[in-house]
Amino acid sequence: QEAKPQYRMMLMVVGEENVGKTTLVRSIVNHWDFSATTVSVRSNQRTGDTVSTDGVDITKCKFKYDFGKLAGKTSREQVNMVDTTIWDFAGQEVYYATHQFFLSTKALYIVVFNVTTNIRESRVDFWLHSINSKVAEATVFIVGTHVDKLTERQKSQLPITLEEESRRLKALFPSMKLNLVPVNELRDFHESLKSAIAKQPQMGTMFPNSYLMFEQLLLQEGRSYYPPIISWERMCEMANVCSITEEAEILRAIETLHNLGIL
Repeated sequence: QEAKPQYRMMLMVVGEENVGKTTLVRSIVNHWDFSATTVSVRSNQRTGDTVSTDGVDITKCKFKYDFGKLAGKTSREQVNMVDTTIWDFAGQEVYYATHQFFLSTKALYIVVFNVTTNIRESRVDFWLHSINSKVAEATVFIVGTHVDKLTERQKSQLPITLEEESRRLKALFPSMKLNLVPVNELRDFHESLKSAIAKQPQMGTMFPNSYLMFEQLLLQEGRSYYPPIISWERMCEMANVCSITEEAEILRAIETLHNLGIL
């Protein structure tokens, strides 16, 4: 069946509450060339094109990337728009047990911690263990915030501390691609994040048109419900409309959309 190349990525942002996850997401969206819609579901409210679900804020944004850079050349034909869905998970401990349901094997992860607190007390190891149990070879950015709250002496010691922690964490999780970043280097972080997304193997994957039609139907259906939850029977009905009739194929379509952050 007919298919189209897709340049999409799911970012998952985790960390304790009040460490600056939402502020970091906002800085990412503001830095990238094309910010699209932000979805926020809080207290049964819908703001613009932002959808909020209990415990998770979902932001959709876009940026342009020249994929010719990856081949060591620049070509106008290689410039593509990358659609990114950012899942900002609530940091309250009550939600920790549910996060595992949403972790995706195709996502890129950002773990946020407060540098004024010892990294081992900031549950960074906990988040990495959670991600590692789902995606052993995940790409993870570990971002330290609240650098402005440090004394000048602490700031001077920060690179040494982060380097020591980086070595420790890489020894604990040797298969993961870990990047430890202090928030005062956000300019470099934004560009590194773009590059890491562009290098993900699913960039440019061909998607059947039936999957894309199924996605649109699901998004339209989701706008009719709060919370946006539908039954398996209703989902199968919509899949059938898109000529996705076999149960195994429906499950593949659902997994594909989940890995993109759509479901």
